[in-house]
Amino acid sequence: MVEIADRESAEAWLLKQSHQTQVWFASRCALRALPGLADWDEATKTGLTYSVLRALLIATAVATCSNNDVVALADAAALSHRSVKTAADRAINSQFLQPRSAALATANSVAFAAASADSIARSHQSAALSASRACASSALSGARLSVIGQFSRLTGLKPAELAAQSEKAGFIAASRDAANSTRWITLWQPEEQKTALDGSWDSLKKILQADQLDWTFWIEWYEAILAGRPLPWELTQRIALEVERKDWETGQGAVAKRIDEIRKDFEGAPLDKEGLRHMQNSLPKTLS
Repeated sequence: MVEIADRESAEAWLLKQSHQTQVWFASRCALRALPGLADWDEATKTGLTYSVLRALLIATAVATCSNNDVVALADAAALSHRSVKTAADRAINSQFLQPRSAALATANSVAFAAASADSIARSHQSAALSASRACASSALSGARLSVIGQFSRLTGLKPAELAAQSEKAGFIAASRDAANSTRWITLWQPEEQKTALDGSWDSLKKILQADQLDWTFWIEWYEAILAGRPLPWELTQRIALEVERKDWETGQGAVAKRIDEIRKDFEGAPLDKEGLRHMQNSLPKTLS
């Protein structure tokens, strides 16, 4: 099994990988850091959560699509990268966000994944590798900060103990990724989730469910990846390609509606059994 024990070993492994594998690795690191958004109560209200989810969806689409679609996703990747960077900058300038917040670490990690996806769409190999390296480091940091923020209140453990446990879990998960290159296995093993995930994701999920906008798709999409059973990648790719810039710029309400339309078309209309029986009855009988 490949062992990733620090940033240097992650870089050494990434150097040997294809461009798209680097984006895949960056995406998975960033997905692990996502629950850190729960560390900032204003993340959803300010649009940070929205920009982060947008960038993650585009990055995973780039990581899983065909070579032809990589080119088609170039604009979507560039726009999502710009969006999450802008949202992160706004968060940094907020007087309510602590400099070492897990939410900020999450935003940085996702920005690196978005940069990696943007670079592959524009055929910049070195940029993708650089972004993947930075993402690996930032995502591990984000997971560590998330644990400190959430579990110090739940478990009573000291921050230093929580940080050490989370960092170890992050390296083990990254090593497992390297051993299962391009596969979408579970983001965490059950025993790792207790240290690195459960509290923060549950908190973020409750925030989204309590919001006046509909975040149902995003919750389902993330939990499917979390469990190692992603929604069909063709659906993610269609959403990345078919949700237009004007929809993204309008906001979550418009995007939720558009995603619902795409998903219904992707899954097909429900079978009209009565109509089918009528059609069958109208056909001429077969002669015996």
